Amino acid sequence: MRAHGLEPEDFECETVEVWPNNWRAFDFFRRLGSRWMPGPAGVIGLRWEAIYPLMDRLALAPDEWDALRSDLEVMEAAALKEINKPGRGS
Repeated sequence: MRAHGLEPEDFECETVEVWPNNWRAFDFFRRLGSRWMPGPAGVIGLRWEAIYPLMDRLALAPDEWDALRSDLEVMEAAALKEINKPGRGS
């Protein structure tokens, strides 16, 4: 960033604190990239069939896998509210 003449202050952003017990879900969620399903009026949700193999690669215990899935569902719902806000040009 500095190599291109930019400083952290050049970007307007909100600082987000992630609690340690949420880090795995947060880190996983931010790497989902193009795994969203578009619909006629905007994004309609995550493509879970593309996410499950990635979750399986984590080799989690069954209860950890279920907890991650649950955390991702909460994050998906929150993201959809933001993504599909009126005026966002979806």
